[in-house]
Amino acid sequence: MLNEVLKKIANIYGFVGKEAEDVAEDLFSVIIEEMSLRMNEKEIMDDSKLLHGEGKFDLENGMQVIDSLKNRPEFSEIFSQSLSAVLDDWRKEIEQDFSEEKKNLVKEQVEELIKEIDKK
Repeated sequence: MLNEVLKKIANIYGFVGKEAEDVAEDLFSVIIEEMSLRMNEKEIMDDSKLLHGEGKFDLENGMQVIDSLKNRPEFSEIFSQSLSAVLDDWRKEIEQDFSEEKKNLVKEQVEELIKEIDKK
């Protein structure tokens, strides 16, 4: 689910196909890293099961990490904070070359996507 949402966000910002999948996977790995820092769980990112090949993030194992952490009382707040922080940083970087009109259009599309997700 999260990966699909991240792909949709990447699509809104002009990434398509394999490029959107790569962006979503990169964002997901940074979210996991941010969560581990906020939860003081360094071992999460040190866990070799999260990585495969040449240090490339393994999405499936990342989802297992989220599943294992979601029973903790602080998970929801930390997940939300981590997601917001990562997406805000990424958005600022991507939008540097955007016109104000395009920034507003993208913002509206992302807000609509968030409303759609909140309904689910």
